[in-house]
Amino acid sequence: MQKLLAALCLALLASTAAAQAPKPLKIGVATSGGTTLPALVISQQKLDEKHGFKIEWLRLDQAALQKAFALRQFDISFAEVASDLIRQRARGDKVKAFHHGIMANVYMLAKKDAPYRTIADLKGRKVGLYSLTSSSTAALVKVVRDKYKLDLRKDFELVVSPPPVLVGLLQKGDVEAMINVDPIVLRLLETGQYKQILDADGEWGSITGGSRLLVTTLAAWEDTMQKNPDDIRRLVRMYQEAVDYILRNPQVYVQTGFIKQSGMQETPEVVKLFEERFSKLYTGKWDQALINANKAVFDTAIEMGNLEKVPADWFTFDYSN
Repeated sequence: MQKLLAALCLALLASTAAAQAPKPLKIGVATSGGTTLPALVISQQKLDEKHGFKIEWLRLDQAALQKAFALRQFDISFAEVASDLIRQRARGDKVKAFHHGIMANVYMLAKKDAPYRTIADLKGRKVGLYSLTSSSTAALVKVVRDKYKLDLRKDFELVVSPPPVLVGLLQKGDVEAMINVDPIVLRLLETGQYKQILDADGEWGSITGGSRLLVTTLAAWEDTMQKNPDDIRRLVRMYQEAVDYILRNPQVYVQTGFIKQSGMQETPEVVKLFEERFSKLYTGKWDQALINANKAVFDTAIEMGNLEKVPADWFTFDYSN
């Protein structure tokens, strides 16, 4: 009898330990930029373990990340560009956004002594741009048309190049201004030789009554969400806890090594810049108002030939409670 009781106790302990063991998950995230900071916080603060997971982060550059998610090399992405998700859903892939990621961190820069104050002043000039197919570009097409009565594609001489290449073009004077993203923009502003003349998120808010410009989402393959609804809800809570930590702790950019990863020095001035520019990226609200405000972005992308259609079911609010 004693041997039987001992065996039962051991079995019970083993099953309890198994039940308490963190669930392994693979999640895709970008190697740099705003989407990677919450992942750094989650790992450093062990928020994954707190919520019952052991996350293996698959870190890829944005283009490779989108391709890997489409090929289903992982089922969950914390950096899925909204327009790419919509394109993928429209062609029949059962993927869906279940929470917001970051808002736009897209800016226009010119040399400090240049005479330009707004994008309208650059009409007819060479402007560097990192993509003609991104949702941020579609938003800028609408902003430039509605606010400045200009056509971004016709009234400017656009030079399309990868973000790092644009820096060299601006430095050499091959373009008069460039549209680019942080932390690249921050590195140039820190030199004191450049000025910012446009903030895409701010400009979008100016024509939409203060709405935010959505760039990335948390997304998953639909069958994964349906089979593991509690996991998805816990992931949302975990992500939001990481965001809350970022908003409460300005030193997070130092603690996680995010500033050094961005190629900058951890001076008080730089820390302040990062806090001012990055914290706002995470303050969107995942609700119908955000979706409605960004519908115009996707409609413009259709007009530009970058999207064929926008499926009505590309997003869900089921897991954000």
